[in-house]
Amino acid sequence: MIYTYETVGNSSYLVATFERGQGIVNYQLQMLTNNNIKNIINANKRQKNDDVIVSYNITSKISLKQIASRHKITKLGLINIIQGALTALDEIGEYQLVSSGIVFDEEYIYVNPKTYEPSFIYLPCYTDDSGIESFKSLLLSLIMGSKVETTNDNFVQVLLEPLNGATFNVEDLKELCVKYKTESSTEKPHKTPPEEVNPQPVQYIIPPAPPVQPVNELSGIPQQTGSAQRTQPPITPQPKSEPSVKKQKKQVNKSEKDNKGKKNIFLILQVVFVGIVAALSLSGVLNNENGGLNFQYVFGILVVIAGIDFVLYRELFINNKNKDSKEKAPNKIESQSAKRPSMAVPVKSKINENVQPAASPKAEMKPQYNVPKKVQAQNYVPVQPVYSAPPMNPQLNMAATEMESDDTVVLDENNSVPHLEFYENGLVTRIKLDKDIVTVGKLSSQCDFAINNNKISKVHAEFIVRGNEYFVKDCNSTNGTYLNGSSQRISSNVEYQLFDGYRVTLANVDLTFRC
Repeated sequence: MIYTYETVGNSSYLVATFERGQGIVNYQLQMLTNNNIKNIINANKRQKNDDVIVSYNITSKISLKQIASRHKITKLGLINIIQGALTALDEIGEYQLVSSGIVFDEEYIYVNPKTYEPSFIYLPCYTDDSGIESFKSLLLSLIMGSKVETTNDNFVQVLLEPLNGATFNVEDLKELCVKYKTESSTEKPHKTPPEEVNPQPVQYIIPPAPPVQPVNELSGIPQQTGSAQRTQPPITPQPKSEPSVKKQKKQVNKSEKDNKGKKNIFLILQVVFVGIVAALSLSGVLNNENGGLNFQYVFGILVVIAGIDFVLYRELFINNKNKDSKEKAPNKIESQSAKRPSMAVPVKSKINENVQPAASPKAEMKPQYNVPKKVQAQNYVPVQPVYSAPPMNPQLNMAATEMESDDTVVLDENNSVPHLEFYENGLVTRIKLDKDIVTVGKLSSQCDFAINNNKISKVHAEFIVRGNEYFVKDCNSTNGTYLNGSSQRISSNVEYQLFDGYRVTLANVDLTFRC
């Protein structure tokens, strides 16, 4: 059997070629191409000259060998593989297909990289092997090859018992998988209750005021005595010049009484207006020639009364309210200025009466020293500090001069390791090719570098480092891998060599190769 790979459009295919149609079973091929069998990859048939070609769609599927070479298979992953194989063996019996047609080979078993759900290839040809025995050999090779994770529940050891038994019972294997899968799904992580923390009261410690330093009579500069530091005299805030609470209450009560009086006056006027309208209607002034009520007169009187009410309401409430707000505005400004603490006159220290009071914040900060008026210049001679440098080592001196003469070398960390760079959210991101195989895709659990892009497949491509040569290989991705802006995607599972500056496009993400 000859296996090759093909890429047509956005689909990747594994192609099995039967030379001159030898060994092929026609009814099995028809069953395979005309039906969708669970966990069996769909197949298409075509003929080239005398050869029969069967192609299997493996788009977005990764071979079990490829995944097991990078990460160990999890317990749930192995259970899904076993259950998928047993389901496929049951399904093909309904279509009169034999179990020996399923290929139980790591390289040609394709799984979902996230769930390990398997998809198998069925070859419609004659064979003497038994499918269940091939599946048993597959499981033993995975376990003995240390490709399965070991767990605390000893699942691998329990699985080995039926596999190494004299008779391999499929039903026992099914029960075992169902048992361990339900146990793992019902397990919940143990959460320790958080410890109760008794909040400690916050203690505020007021440090004592440092003593005032004595001043040198000659220079006027404060002397440093021990760890004492220069301090400023304390500031005592003046009492606030705000109205008392009683005055504020009286003002509020007075304003409330005024508002009540205005409301009463307005209501009395409304009653008067209603009485006037009632008196006019009863006197017959508003009647027409027929003795009925003339609504035009009534409407005119109501309009006049509404105008008078509007003028009265505006004068009593709105205009007076604006006047009060204008009168209160300067008072607010005065109260704000009164809130500002005034600078108190500092008290002279008993330790040294020559210390001058600190200047106000608005004044210029100038050093104030108490310099005596009569100071003879000849008596004050400043002492210059003398520094003695240690003797210089002549060898170190020569090395220093040599380094000073050379130019500084820029350390370029990015070019030290071959890498791929691309722009992500406006920033340059680099993928270092610092191992033999670097996998790039969307699924972080199966890839060395994950790209958050829905167009990228779960495991999209592999970048292979072989000595000083670098290659890219598409891993049956859906949207393909392209080189140097070509519209033709590269074939899946085929290595293409990369050179410095090559542009590799994964779906719609452009990567630039640098080495």
